[in-house]
Amino acid sequence: METDLTLRAALSPASYDETARTIEAVISTGADVNRGAYVERLSLDGVDLTSIAGVPVLDAHRQDSASRVIGVVDSVRREGDQLVAVIRFTEATDAVPAITRILEGTLKGVSIGYRVQVWTEGKLNSGKRLRTAARWHIFEVSAVPVAADPAASFRSIPIMEPENETPEVPA
Repeated sequence: METDLTLRAALSPASYDETARTIEAVISTGADVNRGAYVERLSLDGVDLTSIAGVPVLDAHRQDSASRVIGVVDSVRREGDQLVAVIRFTEATDAVPAITRILEGTLKGVSIGYRVQVWTEGKLNSGKRLRTAARWHIFEVSAVPVAADPAASFRSIPIMEPENETPEVPA
């Protein structure tokens, strides 16, 4: 006799601390982003993180209202080629829809707003122009549906758990 097994994937962020209301997110890997006439790259060696604590976390880069703030950055650290932030969510009720989507795993993308103080110019092997942000700083972090940096996301670990099993019955 066959066994029926249904698996449920828990995709919600595994780094969420419910008591502290914090979550970890990869906010940048410096990945190349095609800007049409050129490719833009962020040098992680050139980022100034001295004033990042307290930077707002927004709902999709929207800055038109205080209600768009869903949290703040508590800290950022570098892990190899990744900038990893600890984000603390607000308890404000108007932020609940965005936070709920993040915690259920349906809103995964992270993006940053930044200002560049120094650019360097170059060319890719393809001949396309390359602009590298050599000295820059972050002024906001956003939860977004689609991130320009494909690895920028809230940290999660998919866990496959049995949801229901039909035990095998001997014949």
